[in-house]
Amino acid sequence: MDLKKMFEKLLKFSKEICIKEIQIDESNKVVNVYVEYIYELETGYKLHSSYKKKWEHLPLFEYKTYIHCQVPIFKKSDTNHFKKAIINFASGYSRHTLAYEEWILDKIKIHNCFSKVAKELGIFAKTVSSIYHKHVSKINETAIPITAKRIGIDETSTRKGHNYLTTFVDMDNKQIIDIQAGRGSEAIKLFIEKHPNPNEITDISMDMSPAFLSGVQTYLPQAKITFDKWHVLRNMYKHLDKLGKKADGFKVALSLQFGELKSIYYAKSEELFLQKLYFIADLSAEYMGKNKFKSYILRNAKGIANYANSKLNNGLLEGLNSKIQLLKRLARGFNSVASFSKMIRFSFAA
Repeated sequence: MDLKKMFEKLLKFSKEICIKEIQIDESNKVVNVYVEYIYELETGYKLHSSYKKKWEHLPLFEYKTYIHCQVPIFKKSDTNHFKKAIINFASGYSRHTLAYEEWILDKIKIHNCFSKVAKELGIFAKTVSSIYHKHVSKINETAIPITAKRIGIDETSTRKGHNYLTTFVDMDNKQIIDIQAGRGSEAIKLFIEKHPNPNEITDISMDMSPAFLSGVQTYLPQAKITFDKWHVLRNMYKHLDKLGKKADGFKVALSLQFGELKSIYYAKSEELFLQKLYFIADLSAEYMGKNKFKSYILRNAKGIANYANSKLNNGLLEGLNSKIQLLKRLARGFNSVASFSKMIRFSFAA
């Protein structure tokens, strides 16, 4: 196989494009591929002019690779309509091939930082940024799928202690389906306005945020709430720790009865789950009298016990949130909530 045929096979040009010449600059480590556009005139069109175009392609080993072409422009005589020849390996007025742009996007997903990608590839950060923004605008237009019926809700900060985003995840397909600025009731309202059929949502997995709870009860009254079990257990221990030595006896009794609280999640039915929760509440009252721990259990018993039916928890969301926070650290912050939201969508796009 000669060099031209090898390049034609690797570059996968359309049938209109053929390679005229390949030049290898050993001193600068550059490969220049000169191609020709072979065209047949459509009815009513004639060749009007052409222009030189150069695209950077994926590097060939340590050699930078460029594709050169004299791109024809056609004109329709009766309407003066101009049409440029279609180049299948590049889009619009880009100075890079589609394969090169995809390579840049993969690098961004690794580094989450334009300057790092630019430094690694020896190009301008502005080039990396422009390729990213061109593609991320398409991702941002993705609609919420109608099939999203079991939803997970979680919040994440864009900066330490400042500005929050709320992520909405399809728990069955394990995909982020929406991101709204802020947190709580207003974020849920915006999500519902965007969802094509909110009445189809059957289950919500979330923590015990009063703002989230208010939003779900207001805008998704038909959905069953499952309080995330890890938040439940954490809050239970938090209440016990606040009681200090007063709760020591209760902790021992509870440990013997339920394996330090965790065994309540082995319940096979909601009824059994509720029985165990009420037993814990009564046990706390027996050892400590009236206390916030008991009222906490009774107040949230239904949402906690619904785990027996839904088997939902925020483990997936917590994992996504950890990756989102890593993304934020690698990027060394974002200049706006919108920019952060776009990077999340891009990084977690299917």
